[in-house]
Amino acid sequence: MKNLLSKTVNSLDEILFENRNKAYGAYALRQDSDVLLTKALVLGIASAVALAVVPLVINNFLQTQGNTTVIGCEFPVIELEDMSGVTEIDKVVVPIAPPKVEDVKTFDSTVPTPTRNPKKEKPAARVEDYQNAVAGFENKGTVEPITYQPDVPNVSKIDVPVVVPPKVENPNAIVENVDVEASFSGGIDAFRNKVVGSFDVSSFEGTDAVIKTTVTFIVEKDGTISNIKANGVDAIFNKEAEKTIKNIKGRWNPATVDGKPVRSYFRFPISMKFE
Repeated sequence: MKNLLSKTVNSLDEILFENRNKAYGAYALRQDSDVLLTKALVLGIASAVALAVVPLVINNFLQTQGNTTVIGCEFPVIELEDMSGVTEIDKVVVPIAPPKVEDVKTFDSTVPTPTRNPKKEKPAARVEDYQNAVAGFENKGTVEPITYQPDVPNVSKIDVPVVVPPKVENPNAIVENVDVEASFSGGIDAFRNKVVGSFDVSSFEGTDAVIKTTVTFIVEKDGTISNIKANGVDAIFNKEAEKTIKNIKGRWNPATVDGKPVRSYFRFPISMKFE
């Protein structure tokens, strides 16, 4: 019988390599493919069998050729003593003593049954009896009343640091102690000359008297003055002094603390002699 499959494959190879160089390796490989596959299959099976058989052969060879040596050690003989002559110690049974029951003071708190003709009246229990004894059916015992004293826990004292709140300064406060005192822009002499030149003395001429007063006012941060008050003896002179200082034109240099302007008092004495 003809192998039709082989013929078909050969015909296909002839068609593929028609008019081409058949000496090229691809054509030869396709022609010898069946032989190569068969050889590869046989070699694979032989290798698998060899891998499985070789360990068994080696193991069998070692067991037949080698000598087995057993390594051991001698253990000492332990002799047990005869314990037949030892008497067993009896366990001592300690009897359990029942808890001691303290006598409790009681009083008769029963209420007599009302009858038509009682033989003897029994007084009712008092409040003191309930405080010093337990209610019962007879008067018994002299036990003192039970008082409760609670345990006070020992708590160690913890020193808590006192937190001092930061001092908040009032920006509008009037400062008494300043670094640099307030001053008139032209100097104190210029301010005094303006007071003397603006003072209305018509109401005091011919009095032949020396009138004194001290004018106190506040120099503000912006250089203005406020709260002008005179504290002399003559009320009219005080009023005229306040009016004169209020109408004087000019700026003041405010007092300073740490280089910052603050509000401060300024006192200006006035003394005039009239003939």
